[in-house]
Order: sequence, then structure tokens, then C-alpha cells
Amino acid sequence: MVVLLKRNKWPERVILCTAKAMSILPSNTKYNKLYGLFHFATNWIILGFSFHQKSQYYASLPATLSFTEICADVSLSIITTYAILMLNLANGTEVLKFIKICSYRVQFEPKSSCTYAREYIVINLLFVVYKIFTLYSMYGLQRFSFEIFQVWPRYASIVVFALLRYYALIMKWKFIELNERLRMLKYPEINSIMISKNLSEFRNISKNHTEFVGLIDEYNTVFGRQLVVNYIQIILNLLLPLNTLSYYSSVSNSPIPFYQLCLLCSLLTTVPLVLAYTLFRSCNDCIDECNKAQMSCYDIAHALPDSDANSVFKFELRQFAHQLGQENAHFSAAGFFDVNYQLLTSLISTVTTYLIVLIQFNK
Repeated sequence: MVVLLKRNKWPERVILCTAKAMSILPSNTKYNKLYGLFHFATNWIILGFSFHQKSQYYASLPATLSFTEICADVSLSIITTYAILMLNLANGTEVLKFIKICSYRVQFEPKSSCTYAREYIVINLLFVVYKIFTLYSMYGLQRFSFEIFQVWPRYASIVVFALLRYYALIMKWKFIELNERLRMLKYPEINSIMISKNLSEFRNISKNHTEFVGLIDEYNTVFGRQLVVNYIQIILNLLLPLNTLSYYSSVSNSPIPFYQLCLLCSLLTTVPLVLAYTLFRSCNDCIDECNKAQMSCYDIAHALPDSDANSVFKFELRQFAHQLGQENAHFSAAGFFDVNYQLLTSLISTVTTYLIVLIQFNK
């Protein structure tokens, strides 16, 4: 028998508390809508204040730099606004129902929970270093007033990524547990009572597996459009520092020291790349674990001796393996694209294409 792992929920508590405090998820109070609308208004006040403060700065920039700066700022507010409106105010009931199903039906692996927690801490440290360096290096005190106001929406976008990634990891851990239980059935049994127990265990596993494949579809329904918004934000926030670096490195009398420019652009690109990689990896690994069950079923059916007692078991194994092949489980961003490792290469190629266009305009 597989020993179920002890429930370890503290990373989830941290993410959920932070998301509720920032109105990304609905809170349990009757004033939730007022609280959400307050954050919605605050977000756009911050955007308006930033545009007002940056107006002279935008005017001093070339057209392409000004365009990427504006797009990056707008996308930053849109991702936060969309989360407040869709994950909280509009679809809060469905989101909380999905979270409740995940929370009560998954046994958390302590080692994986600690890995997730460490990665989340690293992302937070990168964010803090990036903001401190931004405030006191390239821009100077003239941009302090509106850069400090953008801390909230920028951190809110990190919380959204962490939330999306966490529930992809939860489903991955469940599939790992199911695959481990399935592998324990590989050993052929001669005793008819043990064969009956194995068949009963397999039916429970197949039922749980089917339910969690359905939960992936629910994840796509709840978070699909948010994934699209996040992907667009990643592209814009990668284009901005790369375009800035290409422009100032070609200017003879650049007002920014080159080493500071390189360091700042490295920090600016690292944060969205890390967020994108961790999210895409979690979704990709979850689907890989989901698909492993199909080969395990074929292996078990092949290992079982041919006998009348095993005939029903082998038939159900092959039937379930065929069903898994037909299901084609995947994480989808509202049907626009699948979220996996291939999306990372697509992201790099998209950013490269648009960067070449921006460099040509700069010239």
C-alpha cells in the first residue's frame, strides 16, 4: 500500500492570504465587493498618477521607447484589474469552489511544498532587488514618486502568477500520487482475493484520475483568460528593457552608465522570465505526470499472467489506457494556445521578432 503523505498546506495559506489581501481572490467578509472595488479604483489611480508624472519623461524618449514604456505600464494595470474583476468580483464563487476542491482532495508532498516555497521566496527577493535598484540608479529621485506607487500592481502580478502555478502543481502532485499507487499494481497476484483487491484499487485510481483530468478543464475555464493576459504582460515586460538597452547602447552620449543599464535590464528581464518559466514548467510537468498513467496501464496489463481471473482486470486496464489516449489533457489559455514548454520557445521567438522591428524603428 502507498502511504499518503502528510498534509502540508502552509504555502497555500500564504498565497491565499496574500491574494485575498490584494483583492485578487474574494475574501470571506460581506464587504468583499466594496474592498475589491477599492483596489480596482486604487489600481487605476496609480496608473493615472504614473502617466501624469511620466509625461515629461515620455516626451524625452524616442517613439519606440515611449510606446513600449506605455504598453508595459498599461499591461501591468490590466493584469491586476482583470484579476480583481474576473477572479474576484465576477467569478469569485467558481474560483473559490475550484480552490476548495483542490485543497481538500490533494495530499501535499512536504519536499515539493518546500521547493515551491523556496522558489516563491527567490522570486520575491528578485522583485525587491529590482525595485531598490530601479529607484536609486538609472532613474534617480525624479522618478521615485511614481515608481514607488507601482510596487503594488507589480507585486500583485507576481501573486497572480504564483496562484496559477500553485494549483497546477497541486494537480501534478495528485497525479504523482495516483501513478505511484498504479505502479504498486504491477506485481502479478495468483490469489483471487488479492486480484479482486487490486481490481478494486485500480477502479478507485481510474475514477480519481478521471476526476482530476476534469479538474484541469475546470482550471482552464477559471484561469484561461487570465493566462492570456499574463502572457501578453510577459512579452511587453521583456520588450521594454531589451528595447531600452538596444537604444541607449547605440547612443554616443548616453545619460545612463552602461554597467547600470546592463544590470537594470538584466533584472527587468529576469523577473518575467522566471515567472514564465516556473508557470510553464508546472503546467508541462502536470500533463507529463497525467500521461504516465497510460503507459503504466499497458505495463501492468502486459505483466499480468493470462488467466480467467485476470481477464477482467486486463480488459479494464486496456480500456482505461485507451480512454487516457482519447482525453488529451492540456492546460489552455482560453483556447488560444496550450501552456507548456513549447510556449517558452514561442515566447522567445515572439519577443525576438518584435525586438528586431523596434530596433529598426530606433534607427
